[in-house]
Amino acid sequence: KKNKKIGRMVSANPYNRYICFQIRRLRYMETMFDTLLQLPLFQGLCHEDFTNILEKVKLHFTRHKPGEPLIKSGEVCDQLLFLLKGRLSSVTVSEDDTLTVIEYFEAPAVLEPYSMFGMNTRYISSYIPHNEEAQMVSISKSFVMGELFKYDIFRLNYMNIVSNRAQNLYTRLWDKAPKDIEDKIIRFILGHIERMTG
Repeated sequence: KKNKKIGRMVSANPYNRYICFQIRRLRYMETMFDTLLQLPLFQGLCHEDFTNILEKVKLHFTRHKPGEPLIKSGEVCDQLLFLLKGRLSSVTVSEDDTLTVIEYFEAPAVLEPYSMFGMNTRYISSYIPHNEEAQMVSISKSFVMGELFKYDIFRLNYMNIVSNRAQNLYTRLWDKAPKDIEDKIIRFILGHIERMTG
């Protein structure tokens, strides 16, 4: 009789699988944290301060499929929402529904930090992942006020973002009068977009 070798499936040790999962998770988190540091809100923070923030903050990581609504215009802005990977389209519609402006932007980016404070704390635009999965992370408004604003650099970065936006809008509003039809069209478009790129 010929000896038959019976192949047996050797199941991986559950503990080893757990360790591998944790290593992959840590690498993913490190990549996400590196991306966060590229955002204007966190630029200038020393490694120690950023580490202290990460030890306290509850970061909520989410993934969204292309075309899946992420934020709808009019929703309450009670968090800082960051795009870490992917591309989003922002859709802004006029009050009478006669004008729709669609803009596209890529990671890393923060969504409407200026909408978190003021008289109207609701998102102005709707946001939808464009063509690829969008990876997001959010930080609650209460943590921003209770912890992040304790750091001078973060507070200064936040004020700079809000101030720059207000100054840009004011400059566009009081720019020189358009000379012809083409100039009027250009001014009209510039007056209704957030990012003068592309």
